[in-house]
Amino acid sequence: LTCWHYVTRWNMSTRFDIVNCKPQSEWANRAEHLDPQRKEIFRKKLVEEYWEETIYNLERSANSIWDINVKEEHERRAKIYVEELKKYYV
Repeated sequence: LTCWHYVTRWNMSTRFDIVNCKPQSEWANRAEHLDPQRKEIFRKKLVEEYWEETIYNLERSANSIWDINVKEEHERRAKIYVEELKKYYV
């Protein structure tokens, strides 16, 4: 498995966003670059999982300048991850 990014991983403002990263086979990850329609299919799946507003905000973040405190952002995302884990394991 590889990490698939809805917004390209070269975009630092969304690179480590949990919504933006999904596990995917290496073949599917490479095929996405060859077939532009695949990205729209993945977008629909993300909307089903996270709602339209969340994906809109992700796309909007992709157009912003990466101006965050890395330590604070890491801590924020770690808290979100722990809360997600609690849903399944507690």
